[in-house]
Amino acid sequence: MTLQTCCRWLLAVVFLWTASARAQEARGVTPEPQLEEGEAGEDLDEVVAGHARRAEEAISRGQFAVAVAELQAAYQMDPQPVFLLRAAQAYERAGQHREALAMYREFLNKEPPGPRRTEAEAAMRALQRRSALRPPIWKQGWFWALVGGVVVVGAGLGLGLGLGLRSSATID
Repeated sequence: MTLQTCCRWLLAVVFLWTASARAQEARGVTPEPQLEEGEAGEDLDEVVAGHARRAEEAISRGQFAVAVAELQAAYQMDPQPVFLLRAAQAYERAGQHREALAMYREFLNKEPPGPRRTEAEAAMRALQRRSALRPPIWKQGWFWALVGGVVVVGAGLGLGLGLGLRSSATID
């Protein structure tokens, strides 16, 4: 199995785990944080710190999907908004702007006023400006000017060739 396939499976497991936890939360059941296999003897803070450390290492290697998965696992065990902020930044660096904006919004819903919140608001505004959806090509003026020019040139050529060939056929 390739590294990319492993990362996809890891992300799928984390997202399913998140969805399950949210469904239980909606029903009023609050699940206890679960330790991963091999971590049963470790302190929860050590496990969370391990996820955060692996996320930072993944970011430094450019493996943003792995970093997001690690940050979400850390957030599930210890819901500190800073994990959401780092996940949003990883999504942004990966070019996944919609996911980054969603994660920034979730961070802003959880983070009290402070310097990190200001930083996230500024990053979110900059990302929104950069990723503003441009109108479709057919809604832009230059496109219709080009289409009009092609139609005029095509009609002119067709009319000119048609009349020219017709008049030369009647002369013979």
